[in-house]
Amino acid sequence: MPDFRTRVLVVGAGQSGCVLALELARNGVPCVLLERASRPPGRPELAVLRAAARDHPLIDLREGWTFTGLRLEADRTVATVIDRGTRARHVVEAEYLAGCDGGQSTVRRSLDVVLEDALPVDVSRLLEATPWDGALGIARTYRRGTSFLVGESAHRFHPPSRSAELSVRDAADLGAKLAAVLTGRGEIGLLDSYEGERRPCAVLEREALIRALGGPASGHPTQDHVNT
Repeated sequence: MPDFRTRVLVVGAGQSGCVLALELARNGVPCVLLERASRPPGRPELAVLRAAARDHPLIDLREGWTFTGLRLEADRTVATVIDRGTRARHVVEAEYLAGCDGGQSTVRRSLDVVLEDALPVDVSRLLEATPWDGALGIARTYRRGTSFLVGESAHRFHPPSRSAELSVRDAADLGAKLAAVLTGRGEIGLLDSYEGERRPCAVLEREALIRALGGPASGHPTQDHVNT
């Protein structure tokens, strides 16, 4: 039996997670927003977003809570989380889960989704830095069942500042779609359009980043040109 239930479980209260939670709340949909860190964010813009999420009555912000894994069921996602303050383990049942937990996403690994790199680009040469696996990676899929990847959990670019707007747009798009479905204003099939709309934007952003770093021009195909 789950310890508690929620319509949407948002994992990660960074920029993407806060934007998604606030978009849900704006449309009358409650959610639980998990953040493993218990300290206030260092970036002022994130601190403002976090405060807005904390103060909203439809957002249950739980700081110091760590997502550890999930199980997909036919019509829901069952997640396991740990309250680091009490060290208690909890089971959360959610109609939908949004993984907004960054480039090292535990949600992505739990869903067994791989990152596809921009082959044949030599990332370490472009960055002139220590090789970073997946520095220009995009998730092969943005969804499994009732769980979704959002922001840097779906596309891990370096430097990450280049993808900040892309991540916010992911969050706003999925938040609006989930809200429409959960309030009956949209058909469940609307959620199928999330990946189709947002993943091509990540591919284009990656190509722009490659050109900016001195990589091959857009005339050099990557694996994603085949997939999209």
